[in-house]
Amino acid sequence: MTQGIKRWLGLTAAALLLAGCGAQSVEDLMHQAEELREQGRYESAIADYREVLEQDPDNAEARFGVGASQLRLGEYGRAANALERARDGGISAERIDPLLARALLWDGQYDAVHRKVDSENLTDAGAQAEVLALRGEAHRQEGFEGEARERFRAALDLDENNVTALVGMSRLAAAMERTDDARTFAERAVAVDEESPAAWLATANAARLEQRQEDALDAYARVLDLPVTDLSSREQFNARGQYVQMLLAADRRDDARDEVDTMLRQGSRHPYANYLAGLMAYGDDDLSNAVEHLQTVLSVTQENPPAQTLLAAIRIRQEQYNQAVSLLRDVVSAQPANAQARAMLATAYRGAGQDRRANEVLAEGMRYVGDDSQALAILAQAAGDDVDGVIENLRARAETNPEFRPAQLRFAQALVGRGEFEPAMGMLEQPGIAEGDDEIMRRQFLALAALRSGDTERAVREAESLTSEHPDNSAAYNLAGGIYMALERYEDAGGAFDRARELDPDSAQVAFNQGLLALAEERLDDAVEHLERGLEHSPDTFNALMALAQAERQRGNPEAALAALELAIEVEPDTVQPHVAMAQVHAGNDDPDAALAAIDAAVQRAPNNANVLGIQGALRLEAGQAEEAVESLQAAVAADPDSAQYRFQLARAQDAAGETDRAIETLETLVADRPELIQPAVTLGLALFEQNRYDEALSVAENLKQQDGGTGPGNLIEGHARSGQEDYTAAAEAYQRAVDAGVRDALGPLVANRAEAGMDEPAAPLERWLEENPDDNGTRLALAQWYAERDLFAEAAPHFERLVEVTERGNAAMLNNLAYSYLQIEDDRALETAREAHELAPDNPAITDTVGWAEFKAGNVERAVELLSRAVEGAPENADIRYHYAAALTESGDHDQARRELQRALEDGREFNYRSEAEALLDELG
Repeated sequence: MTQGIKRWLGLTAAALLLAGCGAQSVEDLMHQAEELREQGRYESAIADYREVLEQDPDNAEARFGVGASQLRLGEYGRAANALERARDGGISAERIDPLLARALLWDGQYDAVHRKVDSENLTDAGAQAEVLALRGEAHRQEGFEGEARERFRAALDLDENNVTALVGMSRLAAAMERTDDARTFAERAVAVDEESPAAWLATANAARLEQRQEDALDAYARVLDLPVTDLSSREQFNARGQYVQMLLAADRRDDARDEVDTMLRQGSRHPYANYLAGLMAYGDDDLSNAVEHLQTVLSVTQENPPAQTLLAAIRIRQEQYNQAVSLLRDVVSAQPANAQARAMLATAYRGAGQDRRANEVLAEGMRYVGDDSQALAILAQAAGDDVDGVIENLRARAETNPEFRPAQLRFAQALVGRGEFEPAMGMLEQPGIAEGDDEIMRRQFLALAALRSGDTERAVREAESLTSEHPDNSAAYNLAGGIYMALERYEDAGGAFDRARELDPDSAQVAFNQGLLALAEERLDDAVEHLERGLEHSPDTFNALMALAQAERQRGNPEAALAALELAIEVEPDTVQPHVAMAQVHAGNDDPDAALAAIDAAVQRAPNNANVLGIQGALRLEAGQAEEAVESLQAAVAADPDSAQYRFQLARAQDAAGETDRAIETLETLVADRPELIQPAVTLGLALFEQNRYDEALSVAENLKQQDGGTGPGNLIEGHARSGQEDYTAAAEAYQRAVDAGVRDALGPLVANRAEAGMDEPAAPLERWLEENPDDNGTRLALAQWYAERDLFAEAAPHFERLVEVTERGNAAMLNNLAYSYLQIEDDRALETAREAHELAPDNPAITDTVGWAEFKAGNVERAVELLSRAVEGAPENADIRYHYAAALTESGDHDQARRELQRALEDGREFNYRSEAEALLDELG
């Protein structure tokens, strides 16, 4: 052996000796591994556990640690193997089996879950419950829902707080659309363990099922914030994908993009992540990027209908119709009842010039979709301008294949629903397309098509023929009643519905129709009775619930109306109609917060619906939320730019928000586009007048006068503008023309401008108006006040007398005005009238002043002092009242107090009606 080799061996031995001296003990390694596992540093923990196993291959605790850590890392098969070896090494089943069952479950080894773990071998109730629940989850994922429910219930019998079982029950309830149960079980699971991602995922799914989008989004976010404990990595990944789709639905595209990027980092070629990335790129109109992601999906999973359908949609947009056809044929082959895919395939065939194949695809689809009205409508719409071609294809197929005969009838029904009555009636008139009960249905739809096409005589004839030929058929009479009701032949409709009810007392549809008839005739109690009877037999009928809500609202029962609308929302949670109706009920019930919450829910479901946005804007404006109203109405205008109503409301909101210039711009554009509309032009003219833009207001006025119905409003605006220019004569002339055209609002300005112009008897037009319109009390009050303001009390008094009589001497303010007028013209009725007013309003200072002054004038000085003292206390800043009090004090001999009252009235140099009299009296008192 050479000297070099000897030296190398010596160094190696020394190194081994040193390593052996410094190696950690099994105990230290186990302690360190446990701490790492507690900290979530699973890979480091596994390294330490394996070092333990190198020193002690039979260490069952180390194998348990490896298995538990691998479970958290998503290495489910390895975790199961390690846990089984740990159990063989002596670790108790109570500790092993819950983790082993979860590892096998998440690895997709459902049979092994049932074979390798058994709750009967366990003594701990908590462990038993967990194993039962996990076996239930295995059954659920296998599709055996009955067995799953049995296991979950058994688990909850052992431990009512077992989260796995509660989540499982929530998932089962959600699958059956039992929304209340799904929510209740999920809420119980969260209450037990707020750190359970599985509980929060169940909560998210329940909220999504109930269309509570914000709650669902919050719950999904919580799932993704929590460490993965009781969810598999696949479940968490899919939860992130569901979160993305909800973010997209809520138009939170930036947030969705961040989550998709996370999914792509977790799996750059994962089909779900790439599908979502493709969907987002498609929404961004980035077609090349969308194609790249979708091709990645299809390279991993060749048959992926959502990805194939989206890619086909892109190819159709790119006019690559043959590629779209190839993709969609595979989808339709795999999913023959997929109406959307069939409709797109027909579009692709038409783009490729193969109209016959397009019609074949649609005709064949009629057979597969059955009675699905939504699918039928999609196929009917896809027929486009070639409805006759689809009809002919259906007819040809029906001649050789009886299965296509019902499809003809269903297609005809879909066409009736789309308003294409002529081709529908052509189909329905064909002999042999129906038999038995379907034949009666064919004739019913024929009658309906005739009615909706405007051929009412034929509709009645068909309906009456049915009742004649089938006198014991309730549906025939129900149809006849419906047609009579549409024609407002209510008596005939009532008779037909009564007969239908005799033949079928339990028919919900007959009861509903009787309710609708009663509602049309405003027999609200009967309407509610019939509708509730029908709902007993068919509680989920949406239109009946909406009609019941309307009837209850008209009966003045808002709470009952809201209850009906809540049920309607449960039946059709995606429909905006009940939310809109609920907003209107709350608004009518003076509950603006609830009204806004309801309309906000409607906007969530239909964010681009102009009508819903318009209502939201109107409610926000009414609630004083002007800036928010502007936002809503801008969206409504964007959704329906041709709507004059939304543009006009937007201008009102802009004005309320202090955006006067923008409001005027909106109105100017609207008036230029729609010069025939009166109200926007009037509002524009008034806005320009208020901004002192008189020449522009005059231009609007001239344009108004050129429109039908615009003469009066046009002259009103001209009057305002001329008055603003101080051309009072021209203003009076314009106001007079407005009055002659029936514009009542011009009367007041007419009188004022006649007075400014120095015309004789400026109030004469108002007097003439009242002679012709003696019941116009608003105008009469304005005229009386106009006279009183000018100290023309003799002219004012007759009008106040008339108003006092109209109010049956029950209006204190009106009696006071009359009493004051009498005082000024020294009418003996002043005191009696003032006392009447004071009796009605003894605490009103102005009325107390009038009666006190009347008592003074009548010589009742002591009573006058008493009353006027109270009037001064009630209105200490009113100098006129203080002068009246001083005059009474002077007459009573209390000159010192009178002097003080006069000095107080005169101290700040302000003007008031009796200032000169007060100064004279103070000089007299010295």
